[in-house]
Amino acid sequence: SSFVQDNVLISVLSALFVVLILLFTFQSVGLPILLIVVIQGSIWINFSVPTLQQEPLYFLGYLIVNAIQMGANIDYAIVISSHYSDLKRRMPIQQAKRMLQNHGYERFLFGSDLPWSSSRQELRFIEHLGLPEAQKNAVLGGNAARLLGLDG
Repeated sequence: SSFVQDNVLISVLSALFVVLILLFTFQSVGLPILLIVVIQGSIWINFSVPTLQQEPLYFLGYLIVNAIQMGANIDYAIVISSHYSDLKRRMPIQQAKRMLQNHGYERFLFGSDLPWSSSRQELRFIEHLGLPEAQKNAVLGGNAARLLGLDG
């Protein structure tokens, strides 16, 4: 019972501190929650294997692996998310237009890009592309409906 109490306390405190670090890093509420779910999920999956195999799990080993995995995941999450945000900010409208022309508008799906930005911001980007109404409607939902077989 001491192991369970300590485990819960450590997990809650770790998750709380990670959320706070990511909250200040990204200045976003959604991204830290998404990342902590992925981080904790990967840790739980990692430790489910010994449990399912009914092998003993030593508390100190659990703490060490948990700390390493939490730190590595936070590090990679910050690096990947920052890189994605930088790339997104640098894509000019002309480059987006070229991509649509080169690959065909019917291959693109609109995404709100949550939690990295607001859907309103992404809609403005689509509006600034100056697409014909049919192409804009396809990108904003028609292509997704067609792909999912919901286009009637």
